[in-house]
Amino acid sequence: MQWKQVLTLSVIATCVSGCVEHSVASGQRIEAGKAFRVTGEIQRMNTMACQDNDDWYLDGYRVGKSFREHQQKMLSQRTAYCEEQTGKAVPDQFRHSWNSGYQQGLKR
Repeated sequence: MQWKQVLTLSVIATCVSGCVEHSVASGQRIEAGKAFRVTGEIQRMNTMACQDNDDWYLDGYRVGKSFREHQQKMLSQRTAYCEEQTGKAVPDQFRHSWNSGYQQGLKR
């Protein structure tokens, strides 16, 4: 193989492996844009925007409204997924927004 072919193949391989975003929170692989299990019967679509404070709030709201009994599991899954995707710890501001949304969701 010529060096251009090797370079092209390595770029493609890097893209393919980087495009399959996942997290192994709670023993479950979570992939970007795909459904993941909340319970044995209930699934949610992964639309997490890890660096968007409003998305953290809205996700907390949805969990508070529809998945109350899974509060810690859902927050842990999101945190692990985002830490894996960004390579750094989730800022406290995002956790605070998630918890604020969760509290509002409980009221509905």
